[in-house]
Amino acid sequence: MTSTLPGLLSRHAARDRIATGAEPRTAGELEADVHAITRALPPAPRGAEVVLVCHDRYLFTAAMLACIERGLVVALPPNAQSQMVRELRKSSAAVTVLHDQPGMLGLDVMTLVGAPTPGAPYASFAPLPFDRPIVVVHTSGTTGVPMRCAKTAGQLIGEATVLRDTFGIVPGTPLLATVPPHHVYGLLFGVLVQLVSGAS
Repeated sequence: MTSTLPGLLSRHAARDRIATGAEPRTAGELEADVHAITRALPPAPRGAEVVLVCHDRYLFTAAMLACIERGLVVALPPNAQSQMVRELRKSSAAVTVLHDQPGMLGLDVMTLVGAPTPGAPYASFAPLPFDRPIVVVHTSGTTGVPMRCAKTAGQLIGEATVLRDTFGIVPGTPLLATVPPHHVYGLLFGVLVQLVSGAS
């Protein structure tokens, strides 16, 4: 078994569409937005957590990749309710909240993206160590206190790669996801499968 995984976006070229809809985005635009968010993240030790609550799947993807590039762990709440987000931030000692909702405390990702990054060549992101924790998901909490489930790059990206191969998803394929990205299936089918397959 290899100790690292291929960099995310390694199957996309800069001009490939990564997001469709009212405002289509390319992989190059995503990379520029990731770097903009990375620069805005507060100083934190490697492995610190950041709560991520973006309803927009493109903004969610950019924020998640920024945290991974910075060496931070993304903490996904069991739901996007303000009270749950506040509780998660307190209980996990997260350094901040990344969001796309007016009035929420933390960093509003919408204000950070969209500016071009002059002179920055496009490149997929660095390979990830197989055993590096990258995301913490939570159970729904319908039968008690939500439980934390830490996920490594190998677990999540490995599963996304298996899904890509199982369903024959090739570069350029547009995929429609209906589960929100803070849910593990929304994360897999609505974000990670696209990143490892060259899809949008």
